[in-house]
Amino acid sequence: MISKIKRKIFWIAGLFPILVLLFVLAAYNFFYISFNLSDEKEALAYCASCVEKHTDLIDSYLHLQAEGLDAAGAGRAEGNRKAVNLLYAIMSSDVGIIKLDGDVNVMGRMGSMGGADPSLCKGDQGRLGNMLYAVVRKEGARYIVFLDTRVWHTAIGTSVAAAFLGLIAAAVLLGAVASYLSKRVMRPIEKALVQQNRFLADVCHELKTPISVINANMSVLERECGKSRWMDYIKEEGHSMNRLLNQLLSLCRLEHDANEAERLAAEETFNVYESIMECALPFDSLAFEKKACISADCPAELASRGNPDDFKRILQVLLDNAIRHVDEGGSITISVKKAGKFAFAGERVLPGRQNSLLVTISNTGPMIDEADLPFIFERFYKAHSSRAAASGSGNSGGCKAGNFGLGLSIAKALADRNSFGISVSSGNNRTSFTVSIPYVQARKKKRG
Repeated sequence: MISKIKRKIFWIAGLFPILVLLFVLAAYNFFYISFNLSDEKEALAYCASCVEKHTDLIDSYLHLQAEGLDAAGAGRAEGNRKAVNLLYAIMSSDVGIIKLDGDVNVMGRMGSMGGADPSLCKGDQGRLGNMLYAVVRKEGARYIVFLDTRVWHTAIGTSVAAAFLGLIAAAVLLGAVASYLSKRVMRPIEKALVQQNRFLADVCHELKTPISVINANMSVLERECGKSRWMDYIKEEGHSMNRLLNQLLSLCRLEHDANEAERLAAEETFNVYESIMECALPFDSLAFEKKACISADCPAELASRGNPDDFKRILQVLLDNAIRHVDEGGSITISVKKAGKFAFAGERVLPGRQNSLLVTISNTGPMIDEADLPFIFERFYKAHSSRAAASGSGNSGGCKAGNFGLGLSIAKALADRNSFGISVSSGNNRTSFTVSIPYVQARKKKRG
C-alpha cells in the first residue's frame, strides 16, 4: 500500500508540473513561430511595395554586380532618404530582385536569390525552398522579389530545440524532486502504519494467551461437569476468536513485509494444476456436506512463476469462501485459461498482463450486490446482501460462521505481494473470483 501511494504522489508531483510546463512551452513556441511567419511575410510585402513604387530606381541598378550595390547605395544623395532605405532593403543579402519582360525573358537581376528558379514562380506569392517570392507587375514587365527566410527558420529551430532540451532538463529535475517529496511525505504515514501493525500484532499475541487458557479450562470443566450447550457456545466463540487473531497476525506480517522490506516473496516456477489439486482435495468433504460438487478444468502442463505457498493460500481462501456461500446442491468450478495483455472477468477489467493465466473459482448461489463489489477485498467488510444473509455472515452470527471479513483481504494482500491480479464478478446466479498470474512455458522432462 505504501509503495502504491508513493507512486501516486510521485506521478502527481512530477507529471502535473511537467504538463503545465509543456503547455507553456507549446504556447510560447506557437506564438513565436506565428510571429516569425508573420514577420517574414511583412518583410516581403514591404520589399514588394518598395519595388512597385520605385521601379525606375530598381532599373538603374539591375545592371550592377552584387559587390557594387552597397557602394552605389552609399554614394546616393543624403537628401533622398526613401531611395537610400529602399536600396538598403532590396540590396541586403536576404533580398533579391529579378526583372522579366512579357515573354518571361530575364532582363536583369540584382541581389542573391539563393538559386531560386523564376520559372517555378506560380501566382503572385509563394515559396521556393527557403525563399519567399512576390510578383510585381508594372508597365508590361514583371519584377519578382525573393526573400531568404533562413534567418527566421534558424530562429524557430533554435527556439524549439531550446524548449525541448528545457523540457527534458525540467523532467529530470522534477522527477528527482517528486521522488524526494514522495518519500518525505510518506515517511510519517509509513511510521504510523508500522506502529499500528506492531501494536495490532502485540495485542494479538497478548490475547492469544488468555484465549488459550479459556479454551483449556473449558475442556477441563467439560470433563468434570459434563457437556452443556453453554460450554459449547463458549468453546465455539473461543475458537472463533483464536481464528480471528491468527488472521490478524497474518495480515500484520504481510503488511510488514510489504511496507518495510518492500520485496516480493521468493519466486519460483510451479505447476498450476498440481497446486490447484493440492488445495481442492481437502475441500471436497466440506462440499459434500452441502451436497455440492467441485470440478476443475485445468491443463496439466500449465506453469506459472511466483511464490507457490502464497498462490495456494489464495486458492484456499477463495475455495473456503466459495464453499461457505454455495447453495445446497450447487456447484463450484475451478477453471484456468490463457489470456492476452488485457484480461476480463465478467464485465470487470483485470490487471492482467501479456502471457497471463486466469484462474477462476466460481460458485452458484446468492449474488453479491453491485454496490458491494468495489469493497469486497477491504478488511472487515461484510456485504449487506442476500449472499451474506444466506450464509449467516452478516452483522449477526458472523463470528459463529467464522467469517470476520479478513479472508479476502489476506488473499488481496498475497496477490499484491506477488504482483498477481485479483477480481470479482457476480451475476446469473454465479459469483466468480479470478486471479491473474504470469504464464511460464513449462519445460518438458527429458526421457531417460
